Amino acid sequence: MREIPAAYLTVEEAAAHVGKSTRTLLRWAKQYQIPRKGPCRNQFGRADLDAFMDDPEVFLAAKIHMPRHKGGGFTRVVA
Repeated sequence: MREIPAAYLTVEEAAAHVGKSTRTLLRWAKQYQIPRKGPCRNQFGRADLDAFMDDPEVFLAAKIHMPRHKGGGFTRVVA
């Protein structure tokens, strides 16, 4: 039976996937805004890593600025 590769990798698995140390991978993740997955943001998508290795600036270009709501509390809803 053939093993199916996991879609999400731990930090250690992701570092091995790109052939770098975990320290380098985490530095790249911060510097190049590589998306982190999972409830604790401690995993990387295999497809995201492959896209990053093809073009390191792929996620920098995709970063969209979303203005924050400046009011406090709840948003008023008018029916």
